[in-house]
Parts: sequence; structure tokens; C-alpha cells
Amino acid sequence: MNKRKQIQIRSLIKRVLTKIDMYSQDAENLIFGTGLIESNYDYLKQRNGGIARSWWQIEPGMTGAQDTIMNYLRYRSWLITECAKAAYVPESAFDRNISEEEISELLEYNISYALIMCRLKYRRVPKKLPNTVSGMADYHKKYYNTVYGKSDPKEFIEKYENAIK
Repeated sequence: MNKRKQIQIRSLIKRVLTKIDMYSQDAENLIFGTGLIESNYDYLKQRNGGIARSWWQIEPGMTGAQDTIMNYLRYRSWLITECAKAAYVPESAFDRNISEEEISELLEYNISYALIMCRLKYRRVPKKLPNTVSGMADYHKKYYNTVYGKSDPKEFIEKYENAIK
């Protein structure tokens, strides 16, 4: 990845996470690394016709964004307001009545919305964010990609280290 692209992506991550009061250098690094391993910042739709969307390959339904809305945001109305402002969407974009199809479109076409959903997925984990590359790789595999996903922590480390050279 060229340096200019990395700077732009990291700047976006920092700006959006700061707006929802969830920024830290560890969060920025983890979300940046997640985009590298999930899509290499090259595609917005899952390959082979899958349902995941965005650079962070988030599933729109109850295994992904819809679950975050129903079981996390639903109980944090103040956060819905902040998320909506940061993603430049109406609060209904984070409402429990939003359809899976609408979420899918938002994930694909609104980078800030997808970034927020990625951060919220990690926010729900009751463990401290890692601060090493190997820690990020393991954290991503366990809590984001899960044991059922195809992600490989070794590949995460390799991609991350190559990107920051």
C-alpha cells in the first residue's frame, strides 16, 4: 500500500473515531489492520457473491451490523446520535427497524458508517484492545473473524508490517 493511501485511511479512521469518542492509537491500528486483512482496501463487496460489505467486510445481518444495532446501540441512544452525526446519516440508519438491505447499502456506500460498525464490533469485546501487531492479529481472528472465518493471524501480521514499512 502506498504511503499516501495509508495516511488518508488512517486520517479518516482517526477523524471518525474521535467524533464518536472511541479513538485511541490502538483502535486506529486495529481498524487499519482489519481493513488490510479483510479487503486490502481494494473492494467493497465480498468476493464470490458473499454478503459482507465495506473495506472491513461487515455482514449486514444478525451476525454483524444488525446485531450491533439490536444488542448494543439500542441501549445507547446518546451513541446513536453521535454515530449518525459522524457518518452523516439520519439516526434511523442506526435504528433497530432498519432493514438488512439498507444496512448492506450503507456499509458498501458510506465509509464512515462501515468504519463505525467495525469499531463498535470491537467495542463490544470485554477485553482491552491489543497494542502489538501479533496481539492485533490474534484479537482480530478471535473476536472479528472468528474461528469460522478464513483469516490467518500470520497473514494479518505480514500485511500490517508490509503496509507500515
